[in-house]
Parts: sequence; structure tokens; C-alpha cells
Amino acid sequence: MRPAITSSDRLPKSKEEISFYLMLIERGLSDAQRSAADLVVDVGCRNWAYFDALKKGFSQAHFLGVELDGGRRYWNLYRRRDYAEGYASSCEAQSRVAQCQFGDF
Repeated sequence: MRPAITSSDRLPKSKEEISFYLMLIERGLSDAQRSAADLVVDVGCRNWAYFDALKKGFSQAHFLGVELDGGRRYWNLYRRRDYAEGYASSCEAQSRVAQCQFGDF
């Protein structure tokens, strides 16, 4: 039986992808804007593989991911939903809230 994804430590991560998204966030918004954000809504969050960039870029914010196709399966039979929820769980230790909703925005 395939174990559940319960921790972002077990999820694949691309340092290049995270660095790229973090660069976009830092160039697109000032430090003050990013610090003032208390909720980041990510529409079309896919599997949230770049979630570490969001956490670093918005150090105080809570997160809401919305994905229409959360049931899409990968080669290992995990769904987008499984990955997204695994990444979101990494916020719990930081007393920040992250959740994904799967359905039509």
C-alpha cells in the first residue's frame, strides 16, 4: 500500500522552480507589500509544488489554494490534491494557516 503524503519533507522539490517563483514575488512586490499581506489566494495552484516560495515571499501570510482539477493523478497514483495538502501541512509548525479547496472558483 502506498503511504499517504503527510509531510512536505516527503514531497519532491525543485530548488530552481522555488528560486524562480521567489524572484518573481520579490521583484513584483516591495518588502512592505509582502509583509502587509495577511492572506495570499493562489487560484489554479496545481499541486502547489512552488509553495515554499510563497512561504518565503510572504513571511506573515496565510494561504488559500484553489484548484479545479484536484483529482488529476500522477504516475505514482498520487493526486494533485495529495501533493497540495502535503505542502500545505508544512505551515502548521509555523502557526500559519494554509489550505486548498478543490472545485470551481
